[in-house]
Amino acid sequence: MTKKPAPPKYRHQKSRNLAVVRIHGKDYYLGEYGSAASRQLYTQLIAEKWANAPANIVVQSAGPNQWPLIDELIARYMTKHVNHHYLDRDGKPSERYKHIRKALRLLHDVFGAIRVNEFGSKRFKVLREEMIRQGVEEQGGYSRSYVNDHMSIIKNFFRWGVEEEQVPVEVHQSLGTVQKLRKGREGRVREKVKILPVPVEVVNQTLPHLSPQLATMVQLQLHTGMRPDEVTIMRLCDIDRSGEVWIYIPESFKTEHLDLSRQVYLGPKCQELLQDWLNRPIFSVPVRSRWRLEKDTVALPHRKRRS
Repeated sequence: MTKKPAPPKYRHQKSRNLAVVRIHGKDYYLGEYGSAASRQLYTQLIAEKWANAPANIVVQSAGPNQWPLIDELIARYMTKHVNHHYLDRDGKPSERYKHIRKALRLLHDVFGAIRVNEFGSKRFKVLREEMIRQGVEEQGGYSRSYVNDHMSIIKNFFRWGVEEEQVPVEVHQSLGTVQKLRKGREGRVREKVKILPVPVEVVNQTLPHLSPQLATMVQLQLHTGMRPDEVTIMRLCDIDRSGEVWIYIPESFKTEHLDLSRQVYLGPKCQELLQDWLNRPIFSVPVRSRWRLEKDTVALPHRKRRS
């Protein structure tokens, strides 16, 4: 595989404290060295002059100043969609919300000052290059799946803009032509290490050191494959005990937004585990905390409080 040539460097003209880049023998002055505006202009010039990206994407019949700036669309996207849509069951920002903010922060830093109709596949790839570069500088490289996921967030952002008639449809279509990073094709990103299940032997050795509730929860997960957030919200009213096999229907679960159903089947072993908890709140936090307090008091009767 031939190595892609490196783009011209962002350089410092010390006599006037200006940033400058030389592209095809011509110097382009970018403003004050180290400023965000100069780095943004540098990235745009690399996309347009060095990578031979088109200066504009031809869009419908709209005038050049009728489409919003990318920064304006980001503000609308956050206030009208993200702030209301990406919340957990407690009404707090979800983990996905944090990833969206980070991806859009990069888009703001690099291309926030241009209009949405000026964004396309070339600039999208420049944005990805910038993300890869930042990953190398900050932590030795992001994972390939992390970069692909954040680029998907950018695509979804422009898709929402098309839906709201704030972005030309050609822009979103052009982003769809950019393929995801493939395994082994980009040396500056790392492959994510798969997290394997904990061996059953280790689980069995751990159970005696857990509170009765936590031990039951771990064993239920072991027998059913439930997610942690499904077992922690288990309630008696969510368990159908009319049949030989009990059926647990979680109040909420990870994929419910996809209009899917979720049923967890509880056989004889799971039913035996739950027998001790049928007459009291299942896995309640106060009971777990009280057990831990009693255990610590017995184990360390003379422990002094910190002043």
